[in-house]
Amino acid sequence: NFFSPKFGVNYNITEYLNVLANFSIAKKEPRLTDWYSRSGGPDASQTYTDSLGVVHVEELDPETATTMEAGLGYNGMGWNATVNFYNTAYEDKIESSLQQNGEYLTVNAGKAIHQGVEFAANVLMGNVDANVSATIAQNRWDEMNVDQIFGEDAEDIKDKVVPYAPEQMVAGGVGYTFKELPMDGKLRFGLSANWWDEYYGTYTN
Repeated sequence: NFFSPKFGVNYNITEYLNVLANFSIAKKEPRLTDWYSRSGGPDASQTYTDSLGVVHVEELDPETATTMEAGLGYNGMGWNATVNFYNTAYEDKIESSLQQNGEYLTVNAGKAIHQGVEFAANVLMGNVDANVSATIAQNRWDEMNVDQIFGEDAEDIKDKVVPYAPEQMVAGGVGYTFKELPMDGKLRFGLSANWWDEYYGTYTN
């Protein structure tokens, strides 16, 4: 039932050079496994017991991501390159973790800001192609909806890197395509590599 608009504009400055800007709003529904337990049924995965022994059911709202992006592109003879800046604000960000009872508890943890600069380039020279991309980002918690999340205090989590969201990424590759008979462009050998850093699996990094 979501309306997720995306608006964009592109302007060709020259035959080879262009600028672009985008704005979008996207919604993400909780997954079925976020609120449904195979053994306990609907909402059974979303129960927790407080210090007084009272059982609560955690309500889940859809996650919202609002993105703004601006970039510059060049498409020349045999090569092209793009660079862009993006800013995505996640509201009611959905996070899941395994509890001591073996069930997953999923919550709307809070607001996170993902922003960064992306660069990508591709080169083609005869039978040889190459590509490289790099991202420098800041993916941090901005506000928390909870006092604690999975055993950690919200004050210790705010401004920390969002788990499983690396802030530095570099990738590259090179390949050779057999364009002559008998392969006729159907066989390509390639080598690629990926590197990332500032990558964490915990909320306190």
